Amino acid sequence: TNRLKIENNGDINFYDSGGAGAELLCDTSALYLYAKDGVKSTYGDGNDLQIYHDGSNSYIDDQGSGRLYIKASDLYIQDDDGDDMIRAEGGNNGVALYYNGIKRLETTFNGIDVSGTVEGARGLFNGNSASVTVNNTGVGAHIITMKNLEGSVLFSHDDGALSINTGGAADGTGTTTAITVDSNQYVGIGITTPTQVLDVVGNIAVSGTVDGRDIATD
Repeated sequence: TNRLKIENNGDINFYDSGGAGAELLCDTSALYLYAKDGVKSTYGDGNDLQIYHDGSNSYIDDQGSGRLYIKASDLYIQDDDGDDMIRAEGGNNGVALYYNGIKRLETTFNGIDVSGTVEGARGLFNGNSASVTVNNTGVGAHIITMKNLEGSVLFSHDDGALSINTGGAADGTGTTTAITVDSNQYVGIGITTPTQVLDVVGNIAVSGTVDGRDIATD
């Protein structure tokens, strides 16, 4: 019964206990080591680290009590098409996460950079940070949408002007501009292009006085 067979070309075959077929083949001409499904390459006194393919999936399985370290100057994890999924570059360059080959999140010295939409549960920005900065390096408005199952509001900054939209649907659409503060610090209520320091479309109800003069009616 074969246990070990060395071919004339130098290939080495390792057989199972029955000797029926080679479980492990060292192909010297092609320079590869071939193992059948379920054959494990194990490391450590207690088979702590195991590398194998079970016929459906491939595994790097750390069975030991310690940690599994992967070290590289630059570490790229890619899909089967060669598109990046995770990229960790050396020299304190951070870690980047990709979706369909497009970088969406990257760690930086100051925190994280995000390209695209951030969706999260309540408390996404919890913490003791002094501020939250929304930075759009492209052309167009900065938009923050706040929505729940009951409706939505929208904060938009474009060309030095701030708009607050309310009354939107749960998906963030259909909001109406309620307040606008333009680059001249003119405030519009119910109007998107105020022409006065305070420009209101609609009725105003005032109780008391406006500093400097009484409220009068036409």
